[in-house]
Amino acid sequence: MDYPRCWAHEALNAVLSDDHNAQLGEAALRLIVARVAAVEGSEGLQRLAVDFGLKLAELTERIATAEQLAAVDRAEARLAAGTYGLSIESRKPIPDERLEVVPTAERTVDEEAH
Repeated sequence: MDYPRCWAHEALNAVLSDDHNAQLGEAALRLIVARVAAVEGSEGLQRLAVDFGLKLAELTERIATAEQLAAVDRAEARLAAGTYGLSIESRKPIPDERLEVVPTAERTVDEEAH
């Protein structure tokens, strides 16, 4: 018998639910792990770990993609405003070499480092 795959999603939500309630998230995850262990034992726990990892990777990819798209939108807005290539922090020019590597760069390398 396979545990419901939604339990991996619930586990991920429990852990990521709220930074201020990390203990609550951990407690919820413990309950899910206990449910899986009771239903399927160690094999179920192994599958939960794999499913949890896959869900986390999927979420990470979605967040990264959304951030990349937002960065492109911001770069297009700067282009339309005539400020593309200038740091949003200092208004100093961002070197062309940097923009060739990172076309959505918003700051100079030095500014990013600080």
